[in-house]
Amino acid sequence: MDGDIRDGDGLDPFSAPFGSFSLSPTLERARNFALRPDLPPLLRRWAYKLFSHFTKKRGIIFDTEFRGTKRRLFVDEFTHDKWLFRKGVHAEEEELDTLDAYRGRPAVFFDLGANNGYFALYAHHVMDKAARIIAVEPHPRTFRKLALHIALNGAENVTAVEAALGPEEGEATMSISGEDGSNTIAPGREANPLGAVTVPMRPLAAIVAEQGVDRIDLVKIDVEGFEDQALLPYFDTTRRELWPREIILETLHRHIWRRDCLAELLERGYEIAKTNDDNAWLKLPA
Repeated sequence: MDGDIRDGDGLDPFSAPFGSFSLSPTLERARNFALRPDLPPLLRRWAYKLFSHFTKKRGIIFDTEFRGTKRRLFVDEFTHDKWLFRKGVHAEEEELDTLDAYRGRPAVFFDLGANNGYFALYAHHVMDKAARIIAVEPHPRTFRKLALHIALNGAENVTAVEAALGPEEGEATMSISGEDGSNTIAPGREANPLGAVTVPMRPLAAIVAEQGVDRIDLVKIDVEGFEDQALLPYFDTTRRELWPREIILETLHRHIWRRDCLAELLERGYEIAKTNDDNAWLKLPA
């Protein structure tokens, strides 16, 4: 099999035009075959293993489209990129589906722990162009990927903020895991095989005030175990009119929270709409 992966001929992945990173025609056909939804399970597994074998080289970058957005996949650096490249799906499809309820609406959406922008850019795709989308991401390289995807999609209504969220202004030490989705400033999760980096830390209330919004329709927060320190101080100091009407809260690391974020939100009047293994959906009754 032709195993060529067109890697952009040494182009900078942060500035190269969309479409610069592709598979050879043979591998593209193999990928399309492996992703066919009508394949019997055994054949799908065989096709997936074969495609994975011929694309196991490290450092793969691949341009594709997903849910109406342009994506540049850094396959070895982010689990969701790897899923999309090899399986054709995102690991949080259910969470992304939440944004469909805001289709065509000029909503205000805060994506906290935005990573490289899957949620922020899909929100840009489905919401009205007058929507306000604020994507907050602290890790320097991951933030560059977020900015890249905003540029690739011409998403002028997405504002990127480079900061970690915390109870006060200052700096924080971020542990680097080697996987974009697992970098963290949360105590108790300091495993850092690749070291650490100092990042700016800001309270959510300060960012909201800076953006000048008069309401928040939806918050998605995934900050790897620091959700309580990132979110609850906002409720301690902010009037109810500026509380998010809906929250997708990652609860996977609830066991290391200093304050039980979920319990405190319920005490403040939020109701659980649904849960899965990783997240809870909360709504604030009118």
